[in-house]
Amino acid sequence: ARRGRAEAPAGPAPRPPGRRPELVVFDLDDTVWWPEMYMLSGAPFSKDKAGRVTDRAGEEVTVYPGAAEALRQLAHAEEFRGTRVAYASRTGQGQWAEQCLRLIHVGPGLSLWDAADFVEIYPGSKTQHFQRLREASGVALEDMLFFDNERWNITEVGKWSRGDGAGRGVTCVYTPGGMSLSHWEQGLREHGA
Repeated sequence: ARRGRAEAPAGPAPRPPGRRPELVVFDLDDTVWWPEMYMLSGAPFSKDKAGRVTDRAGEEVTVYPGAAEALRQLAHAEEFRGTRVAYASRTGQGQWAEQCLRLIHVGPGLSLWDAADFVEIYPGSKTQHFQRLREASGVALEDMLFFDNERWNITEVGKWSRGDGAGRGVTCVYTPGGMSLSHWEQGLREHGA
């Protein structure tokens, strides 16, 4: 689904020039946040005065620092003006994920929900998510950068997006144990190469 992104002030200093992605796609469970949705007790989710988001049993959902920083840079840095953000998740708990996206903030006035232009959350193959993202965004697969903690998703999207080997395809970055700042920097380097 197409979404609008909140405006924000300028952020960190630009990096050296290079090919920048037009669409950055993040998996959610164990890539952007922990724990995975299926591990939680479920809705309703609540947010306390300190900004902590918890499920009905009090289990906190936390964002990996690398994911938070990447999303802040995408929202604020001049070098990413025009770059859009998407979430592609195979969770069967889509309503829980949407509640968390709306409640969790990664910066002042910047919820995970507000940081995204497109949201594809439903069970099935990640290739289906990418087909829909390509149609909704108009962005070519070779202009997308994707982060996921599951090797299978990285392999599937990479092979599918390259088709018969004629194109570059989606730049895919494996993020075991959650997204770190080094994964973000790796993705930008590999995409820009």
